[in-house]
Amino acid sequence: MAKGNCSLPGGNFPLSSEFFQVIKNELWIFIIPAAVALIQVALFLEQMGFFLRNVTSAHRTCLYLWILGVYPVYCVTSIIGMYIPRSSTVCNFVASIYHSITLWKFLALITDFFGGKTRMLEKLEGEKVAPNPIPCCCCCCLPNISVNRVSLRWMTIAVFQLSAVRTILFFLCLILWTDEKYDYGDVDYTNPNSYINVLIGISTFLSFYGYLLFYKC
Repeated sequence: MAKGNCSLPGGNFPLSSEFFQVIKNELWIFIIPAAVALIQVALFLEQMGFFLRNVTSAHRTCLYLWILGVYPVYCVTSIIGMYIPRSSTVCNFVASIYHSITLWKFLALITDFFGGKTRMLEKLEGEKVAPNPIPCCCCCCLPNISVNRVSLRWMTIAVFQLSAVRTILFFLCLILWTDEKYDYGDVDYTNPNSYINVLIGISTFLSFYGYLLFYKC
């Protein structure tokens, strides 16, 4: 008998056949997210056509599409993970990898708007950035940050570290999951999931802080 959290008595996720057997009477409810995902994919294709027709720079068009692609990718992987519960860990890993790529693409787009790294540094050098952008008001006691080559490098590292940390941790989750040492929904202190989520949370905050500093520049 399945538990309330859709897991089996042994703690494993059900097979897709078992899942559909349980929800067959309420299947229409689960069709709604699939329809929303299809609409999201259609919107992405429409935006792709718009950029291909109206943006002359092929490099910038590629960056736009990489960033916009995060929405259909998350929709599709979420739908697959919902309909095939045992694939949820793999789908989460794929979505995380794509999100990590979009972090690089977003900063590359900002750099492209400035005309390259050299011109960006020339325009921003000498500017002062407050270290307490909302919601990071706890940093109000720190001195203003002078924008130079070193500070820009540290801001970039703060953003990019999330890509490496998330990828490594989710890859570790996959390895532990195959060895049945990892349960995605378990928050017990003996389960690695709790500590992995804490590390991802800290890494996400640092990356978000780096983005805010870039925005304040």
